[in-house]
Amino acid sequence: MNTDASLTSDDTRLHNLRRLMFELTNRLADTSHQGAADAVSAFFQLSAQLNTALEKTSNHLEPVLREYDPVLANRLEDGSLRLSALLTKLNPRFQRLAELTGASFDAERYSLYLDWNLLMAECLVQLDFQVRLAALVPQPNNQPDTSNPSGHYPGLFSRCRDRVREYCACH
Repeated sequence: MNTDASLTSDDTRLHNLRRLMFELTNRLADTSHQGAADAVSAFFQLSAQLNTALEKTSNHLEPVLREYDPVLANRLEDGSLRLSALLTKLNPRFQRLAELTGASFDAERYSLYLDWNLLMAECLVQLDFQVRLAALVPQPNNQPDTSNPSGHYPGLFSRCRDRVREYCACH
């Protein structure tokens, strides 16, 4: 279990993703064409980073959880798939934004601003969910755990299920 109070590289990466999401929101709020061009560039960079983070979750955290709580792993997977689909839906809209002018530009920029904020809200909840789950997962170390040769952590994950259910009940 990660009990170290210092930030890990994953914590730093996720913190950076959150910062970039808020920066993109600010760029979309800029009504100029330069602001839109900056937002388009920022979206594609951020989209790639978010997809990488979602893939990492899918490949590393989800399989560990699936063995202990398939429902919890499914919730994690569903959230990741939804975010990936939403990012994919926004992709062509961001591509077209720089080509628009006048009232079409203003309407689409504002629509993207609202849609991005919805995606960002879901993403922040999903990232929070991932971080809370990852904190409960035993971290690999260089020394074998002889006290638990099977590698199973039933008590840890039962507490995890209870915490997550309490957390989900708040939303």
